[in-house]
Amino acid sequence: MKRTIVFLFSCLLFLSLNRPTFAQDVSAEAYEKVVADNIELKKQISDRELEIKALQDSLKRVNTDLAKKTKEHQKAQEALDKAKLDNEQLKSSLRKDDYDKAMAKVQVLEGNLQDLKTQLDSLASENQNLNNVKLEIIKQREEAYQIMAQSPFSLLSAVSLRTALSECQVFKDELKGTIDMLSRAQLGKEVYDKATRTMTELSSRALIDQVRTELKSRIDLNVDTPEQINELTELRKQLAIYKNGIDEYQAIIEVFNGDATLATFRESGNSRKALEQIEKDLKEDGMQQSFDIINQTPSLKDHFARFLQHMRENPISVPAEQIEIQNL
Repeated sequence: MKRTIVFLFSCLLFLSLNRPTFAQDVSAEAYEKVVADNIELKKQISDRELEIKALQDSLKRVNTDLAKKTKEHQKAQEALDKAKLDNEQLKSSLRKDDYDKAMAKVQVLEGNLQDLKTQLDSLASENQNLNNVKLEIIKQREEAYQIMAQSPFSLLSAVSLRTALSECQVFKDELKGTIDMLSRAQLGKEVYDKATRTMTELSSRALIDQVRTELKSRIDLNVDTPEQINELTELRKQLAIYKNGIDEYQAIIEVFNGDATLATFRESGNSRKALEQIEKDLKEDGMQQSFDIINQTPSLKDHFARFLQHMRENPISVPAEQIEIQNL
């Protein structure tokens, strides 16, 4: 490129120095062409100079970047060399006593590990012992609670059954069968207790019929022991007798209510005559048979005894027991 510029410049100089002579030999048109070529050459020279300057600037930037990269590379190399040196120094600083100390720590750790293993073995043994105790407790509870669940309802209490079921929940997976037995016994006991309360309280004929139906339904399930079923069956019979006793009791009251003579003595306030008439009515045919039926039910027997006592103590008035029986 430099050669081209020098050549063009020489041509331009030559044309400038010989212009008068050359203008004399050529026409004006040729002269103008030469001038135009001269201008074009100058323009080309100027363009080439700009290109050269741009190339020189680019070269400077490249040199600057190269110098910067070289410096960074040098720093990185220095850091690497220092790291290698430090590593070698660290290796050389590891003395035998350091190794011995490290090995001593290892031995201590191994000793601790052995102690832990011993403790684990001890815990495993204790756990096995606890498991054996657990199995023994489960066995004892299973035996005791199954005996309880199969005991007569008359010997069981609702509280003991609830307690047993609660305690079995601790081992509910192992004692599932026992829990089922206790649950069945609990339901049977509820029916038994309801029937017993009905027998011991002054109960209506409607309630007696309801409880007897519940007893039959429970008996028909056949989920209780034979002894428990016998108790339920006996209760059902006693309730039937209880109902018959109420019927007989009400029939006796009707005898008194239908006795016109007794009503007359009561209206006149003649207690002696009224009592004589009551005693006479109690000796009528069939009365003793009614007494026997009433007295088969303890609660009804006590109630009837109080009724007769109040009748004899105050034959003029109607005893409260009479009103109670009439409302059943």
